[in-house]
Amino acid sequence: MYKNPLECKQNVFLTGAGGTGKTYAINDYIKNHPNTLLCASTGTAAVNIGGTTVHRLFSVPVPAYGADPNKITPSQLKVFSDIDTVIIDEISMLRNDAFSFAMRVLKKVEALYNKKIRVIVSGDFSQLPPIVKSTEEKYFTKYGFDKSGFCFTTKEWQELKFKVINLTEVKRQADKEFIEKLSKARMGESGIVNYFNKFVTDELPDDAIYLCGTNAEADRINQEYLESISAPMTAYQAVKSGVTGKELPCDDIILLKPGCKVMFTANDTIWNADGELNRDFGDKNGTGRYTNGLFGIVKELNSDSVVVETENGNEITVEKHKWSIFKYTVDRTSAILKKEELGYVTQIPLKVAKAITIHKSQGKTFSKMILSPQIFAAGQLYVALSRVRGPEGLFIAEPVTTEYLKIDKTVSKFYENGFKWEISESQLKKQKEIEKKQAVKKKTKRKTTAKKTGTAKSKTGTVKKTAASKGKTSSTKKKTTSIKKKPSTATKKSTSVKKKTATAKRKTSATKRTTGSKSVTKKATATRKDK
Repeated sequence: MYKNPLECKQNVFLTGAGGTGKTYAINDYIKNHPNTLLCASTGTAAVNIGGTTVHRLFSVPVPAYGADPNKITPSQLKVFSDIDTVIIDEISMLRNDAFSFAMRVLKKVEALYNKKIRVIVSGDFSQLPPIVKSTEEKYFTKYGFDKSGFCFTTKEWQELKFKVINLTEVKRQADKEFIEKLSKARMGESGIVNYFNKFVTDELPDDAIYLCGTNAEADRINQEYLESISAPMTAYQAVKSGVTGKELPCDDIILLKPGCKVMFTANDTIWNADGELNRDFGDKNGTGRYTNGLFGIVKELNSDSVVVETENGNEITVEKHKWSIFKYTVDRTSAILKKEELGYVTQIPLKVAKAITIHKSQGKTFSKMILSPQIFAAGQLYVALSRVRGPEGLFIAEPVTTEYLKIDKTVSKFYENGFKWEISESQLKKQKEIEKKQAVKKKTKRKTTAKKTGTAKSKTGTVKKTAASKGKTSSTKKKTTSIKKKPSTATKKSTSVKKKTATAKRKTSATKRTTGSKSVTKKATATRKDK
């Protein structure tokens, strides 16, 4: 019975040579631990494992050096509310500035939800390294990061205190001598050059795939191969929907001819979303008609499908495959974690199998392989050599030299020290200074916000008081006006009385005048009579 090495409580660094079962351990762990977020260092790796990218999950900017995790808002961290574990796959290709930022965001999450979240990182640093441009090196130094780009050189790596699980049992190969030599190639031991040069030959089989160091070389070999086949060519265009990103899990345009050799670039999917068989083939374990890395020959080309005879003798019709790009979200009503599809790409899951790059071969296994050892990066030769099942399937186009056995000096030192790395005092000092400045900015921002809020409240209070005062003044004015209006009415009455009095006086005056006149008349009449 399989005992998963990840079933422990500590943070884990899961490592080991190619083909030792790292991916199997992760997939098995996820089945039994649903409250786990799965992400990877690159878009292709994320699609292959059915997760999301580190950059999308932790809102990591590009580049991440000098970036401030304090700017990440609580609403961006809801996805972590019910999470127990975060798994980062293909850790070797994740740059140290991105890893540092992501882990500082995780600290914010732990403080926000008052809990510890377990971290599992998986990968092999002796394989493909992170990409640090020469123009960026000065910024790495400025912000306290090692110029190698490896994330084990960060203080965040040290703080996580990883339990190292180094898988040693190789499951991909069976030949003991071949496994031993691969192990030495992984560590860059030059003494194995003579062993691998035994596989240099001019007799290269037609049914083997070339592994090349560069895209240019792989494209050239594939084009020459297609041109050598006298048959009409059909082009298949990938269909994109939603957010797919720049790095597609398949070729945008696939050119095929009847009779050309192809390789499958995905596993056959026979289950639907409800866990039921959606096709009338495949076994109960979910094994489909083809797997990622299987070879075949094109028999017939249709507008939306390709008939392929696989290397195991089966003839199948291959339709378009769907690669989904996911992100994690939390449902607002139920608060349940969901894996939301941001977008997807559909394409025929085939590739002309004359040549592929070593970079794209990672995670694949070949029964026959031709190596064109034009190596330019550390770890490339080991990755290429470890893709083949055994020495009987290995063919090398030209001699391997010691300079091709590149292993990064930083990685070599890390392994020699028992998976430990000592960070320089100057690097730590710079990182702490930057974090201190960012913390001061955060406090200053809080104080400024608080002052603004206080001022706003004060202004609001003043406005309310002023409004109330204005209201009282207005009310007083109204009362005063009302009082003024009442005397005005009284004045009218007084005026009316005065008018009446004046009229009465006039009448009295008129009466007096009339009476006086009558009296004078009487006196005059009496005088006349007396005369």
